Amino acid sequence: MKNTTLLSVLTILLISLGAVSVSAGGYEDMVLVPGGEFVMGSSTGETDERPEHRVFVKDFFIDRFEVTNDKYAAFLNKVGNQPEGGAYYLFVGSADCRIDEIRGAFIVQEGYGDHPVTMVTYYGAEAYAKWAGKRLPTEAEWEKAARGGLTDRKYPWGNDIDTLSANYGRRRMGTTPVGSFAPNGFGLYDMAGNVAEMVGDYYDGRYYRSSPSADPKGPETGEVRVVRGGSWLSGPVGVGVWVREDGVLPYITLPNVGFRCVKGAR
Repeated sequence: MKNTTLLSVLTILLISLGAVSVSAGGYEDMVLVPGGEFVMGSSTGETDERPEHRVFVKDFFIDRFEVTNDKYAAFLNKVGNQPEGGAYYLFVGSADCRIDEIRGAFIVQEGYGDHPVTMVTYYGAEAYAKWAGKRLPTEAEWEKAARGGLTDRKYPWGNDIDTLSANYGRRRMGTTPVGSFAPNGFGLYDMAGNVAEMVGDYYDGRYYRSSPSADPKGPETGEVRVVRGGSWLSGPVGVGVWVREDGVLPYITLPNVGFRCVKGAR
């Protein structure tokens, strides 16, 4: 073990204990999802969610919560609201944006600091992840994390859903503070509902028919990225763990789409 780094030793120990929270060394508010094989997709889902197929992913850390307005404002106050791909990272000034720019500073509206950031472009999400020393999850990583260690279940907690489970179905007509509902088996919050989450993969409705069985990263090219998890606008079907959505163009912002980040365990 003389060539094994301290982080690798820690990772191995944590994996042996299951997915747990880490709160130091750049992994604050992240959870370790142990690597391994799981069944991705659904035999009863839409065409782009079939067939069910076994996928192996390496262990990785993922944010316990969706990225909040407070965290995104801190990023903007460091790097600025930069233009990329034909739009700024964040659509400041939109009625659905909860971060204002006041005399060059980015200020979160009162009461929305712990809500997930919305009205952010894909470029803005990617830039935040890089700034934080992380990246956006692959679609496979996201689904493994969302399932929370369960197999053959519709939602991160089981097969039944109600208003106590998640923010969905236009019940609240907007976002709720992250962590308002119970976590899944990995200790992750809002993997269903609240805001849909951007992942790194390009969308292809036929991808599951030929995707690699180990650490798939999606098609090499495409126009839009996959969005996962459903949102406060989605019905009960739309917040299922296997549901895939073809996201908007990477320079478009929406009031029901946000993101969370991941980081390699080694």
